[in-house]
Amino acid sequence: VSGTSITFGSVVTIDSNSGNANPMCAFDSTTGKVIAVWRRHTNDYGAARIGTVSGNSISWGSEVLWTGTTQTDKPSVTCQGGYAVCVDQNKVNVGQISGTSITFGTMATIPDFTTGDATNVAVDPNTGIFVIQAQRGASNLVAAIPATRSGTTLTFGTYKQLTTSSPSNNQTLCWAGGENKFFASFS
Repeated sequence: VSGTSITFGSVVTIDSNSGNANPMCAFDSTTGKVIAVWRRHTNDYGAARIGTVSGNSISWGSEVLWTGTTQTDKPSVTCQGGYAVCVDQNKVNVGQISGTSITFGTMATIPDFTTGDATNVAVDPNTGIFVIQAQRGASNLVAAIPATRSGTTLTFGTYKQLTTSSPSNNQTLCWAGGENKFFASFS
């Protein structure tokens, strides 16, 4: 990026299967690495690769399945402190980034989140607090739950209900900057 213009390098293929879907990426400032996650075409498992940026090109490490043999739909990922947190529906897994590889812990279930709708994750880099947003299983209403990380394990806090009527989808979530707050949107 230079001023108000941007120059891109050559397109680099992360995975050659054109049937893969719903990719998302995040940058980890601690390791200087990029992680890409997606739903794998052949079996719908959640896949990930670590990327190394050099100038305006990138090279990718080997594929790792972060969901094991559990299927995914629309994965979301964020990074902080050399770790990546991957979520989809009511599942979460944390991986430690090392070079061009990532080692995931044990996949966990997010308490009372439902399957079948998008789940989002964001992190406050100042506090290390993660927030996960999705529909709750009991009500199908959008909620957010904070979590703290220790190694490859997340500990969840108390839900905050974001909607009070009919289920919502088309959700987004991001960290809102220096205010140590998060911004959530939904239809």
